[in-house]
Amino acid sequence: MKPEYDLVLRTCYSDMTSYNHFKWPKKGAVKAPDWAPTHECGRGLHGLLRGCGDGNLLSNRPNAKWLVVKVLKGTCIDLGGKVKFPKGTVVYAGTKEEAVKIIAEAYPEAPVVFANRHSGDYGVSTSDYGGTSTSGNFGTSISGDYGKSISGDYGKSISDYHGASISGDGGTSISGIGGISTSGEGGTSTSSIGGKLNIKLHDSYRYRTAVAYVGENGIEPNVAYKLDDDGNFIKA
Repeated sequence: MKPEYDLVLRTCYSDMTSYNHFKWPKKGAVKAPDWAPTHECGRGLHGLLRGCGDGNLLSNRPNAKWLVVKVLKGTCIDLGGKVKFPKGTVVYAGTKEEAVKIIAEAYPEAPVVFANRHSGDYGVSTSDYGGTSTSGNFGTSISGDYGKSISGDYGKSISDYHGASISGDGGTSISGIGGISTSGEGGTSTSSIGGKLNIKLHDSYRYRTAVAYVGENGIEPNVAYKLDDDGNFIKA
């Protein structure tokens, strides 16, 4: 039976080194010199399996090298937000955009960090940390921390910590802590602690945006709000 493989996403310094000065190849086989199959960080090679996990663990330095590593399926140990593995094969080393694209195309249904996901009307689009997720009318769009989630009219848009969530007319928009939740005319917006609510309205002359801040003027966290006929925020 032909072996099956998974792809792992990770970053290195510009000189291809990582923690403890370990040197990664730009292409080809790589092996941990101190491998131990324990559920503890260290003593192995590390990354995000299928590009899913804690995007904070990856470097956003302009000169960072982004790697895609092919790993024998079943050899990764889950460490919560990342995995470790004994060996693999570097199949790409270069830019963030290209590495994320390789992973995202390999796993079209996975919430890959930093990925840009798109679906049409009635579709479901999911991305993770730092990614952008877009769906059409009546669709559902979900992004992770620091992500951007956009859905069309009557859609549902959800983002997490410090994310931006945008839905069209009649839509539902939800953001997490410190996030911005924006919905179109007739929509509802929900945000968490430190969040901001934007809802579009028309006042006979032009379209405007009503703005509210969680924690001010009675606006509560994690509660859905809409506008009344006078453009005031009320619980939905």
